[in-house]
Amino acid sequence: MYHYDATHIIALILNGFFITFMPLTIKYGNIFITIVWIILGVINAIYIYRKNAKMKKEQGNKK
Repeated sequence: MYHYDATHIIALILNGFFITFMPLTIKYGNIFITIVWIILGVINAIYIYRKNAKMKKEQGNKK
């Protein structure tokens, strides 16, 4: 079982917000907010991916 730290949980919650509110940012048509929102979402997704890969690697080394 994985042990998630606070930053990982916050990143997962933020990723949920990015997915939930993305249609609203596109709907209102402010291109600056949309671009910033996409960049933040991509950075957050990369963080989660790297964190999960590191956790799987550490779990494999314990065996």
